Amino acid sequence: FEKFTQHQQTIKRLDNERLLDVLLAPVPSQKGFRTVGKEGISVEGVEYIHAELGAYIGERVHCRFNPDDIGKIYVFDPVKREFICEAFNPELVDNEITMNHAQEAKRIQRARLRSERDAIKQASKEFDVSDVAQKFLAYRESQTQGLKSFPKPSKQVSSGIINSISHAEPKQEGYSTARKDELAQRRDELNAIETIRNSGEPIYQNEHHKARHYTQLNIDGRLGPTE
Repeated sequence: FEKFTQHQQTIKRLDNERLLDVLLAPVPSQKGFRTVGKEGISVEGVEYIHAELGAYIGERVHCRFNPDDIGKIYVFDPVKREFICEAFNPELVDNEITMNHAQEAKRIQRARLRSERDAIKQASKEFDVSDVAQKFLAYRESQTQGLKSFPKPSKQVSSGIINSISHAEPKQEGYSTARKDELAQRRDELNAIETIRNSGEPIYQNEHHKARHYTQLNIDGRLGPTE
């Protein structure tokens, strides 16, 4: 108590409780610091704008806000701690949207996303999507088991060596009808000659030859009475 009474320094006091709330409420994350962009300042996905921010594009600033009214933020110089402006979001300002409302909306959104992820996981387990590709391939294979493909086009291979071999090989051509008849007649003649030779009778080249032979036999007296 004695030290308190002897203390001569002026005590700093702030009677405005709302202003005190502002000083104690930096915007969420990054310890309240933000970089000013062309669209203003982004806090939790909400954009805040003000004409004064045009001179601070690309620079870091320190932002504080009123938790009961997230439509506005208070922007300060991060070094000098001097007040720059009161930036606002045109859609949220004066709508009495509190931080509690925003946090509740985010909580609901996270719960919904979590529920959707759980539903997807459950569906993947029930339908076993891990081997869908293999099942599809097996199905297609079963559908095509009774089918035969069309013959693929083919082409005779040709080269200089192959052509030379082909020309060198004897061509096996069948006989014509006239040639077959000629060969058959020749075969009959040969058979007739062979028969005559076996019988011991002379073979005449023609009728004149036969007549001369008989004449000579008659002269020699070797011709029988019946001949």
